[in-house]
Amino acid sequence: MTGFLRTGLYRLMHGLERHLSSHYSPRVWSNGELRRLGHLFQGDVINVSGGKDSDKEGHLYRDYFPNASSYRVSNHLPLKGAPRDQLILDLEWERLPESFEGRFDVVFTHTVLEHVYRMDRALENLCRLSRDIVLTVVPFIQSFHCGKTYGDYWRFSPTAICRLLKDRGLETLYLTWNDHPLGNLYIFHVASKCPEKWETIRKAQPPLRFGPGYMRSYAGARGHRDTELSRCPDRMGQWGPTP
Repeated sequence: MTGFLRTGLYRLMHGLERHLSSHYSPRVWSNGELRRLGHLFQGDVINVSGGKDSDKEGHLYRDYFPNASSYRVSNHLPLKGAPRDQLILDLEWERLPESFEGRFDVVFTHTVLEHVYRMDRALENLCRLSRDIVLTVVPFIQSFHCGKTYGDYWRFSPTAICRLLKDRGLETLYLTWNDHPLGNLYIFHVASKCPEKWETIRKAQPPLRFGPGYMRSYAGARGHRDTELSRCPDRMGQWGPTP
């Protein structure tokens, strides 16, 4: 009975949060981050494994990049309802076809990498696909979810996603995350092969006060809560001002 009541209480709080605050949704939060930066990008943009290109708020991600000279959506299999010019691109390909190498200026993925079992290969392909920017949204804490055509394999910390891109020659320009005691937590990360071009994005970096999951720890388990990010081996505060 105790477990039943706990589950019921959690579901009630979960429902209340969804109705009372749009900030509950990590998708809404990450969309807001993309709106802040999307207009800065020009050239050729691709939304990799972007499905129908929906932002799940009634809009298309295409609209987040108003200054792009071209915009494409890829999927690993043809998808009904996707843009007619969708590209077929499987991130688990052993190597990208030559025609895809360096084809885009901005490579965007939203909550894709957790669904690719050969994640290292996927990252290699994303980086080869890009001439410059790789913009990723990945989950730090998210409930298990899968479907008929995709599995669910990975979760990422801020230091992990930065190191994974750094190992492939890209420098972090912008890093942030949402936080909530109940909701799913996402990391929003922008990395570049040409970081000297992007001082505007560096200046947009928000302060990094606490790590993702801090509020959950504070509200629940009362575990270790070190708020000094500069103590991390990777000095997470180096990408922007800290209080």
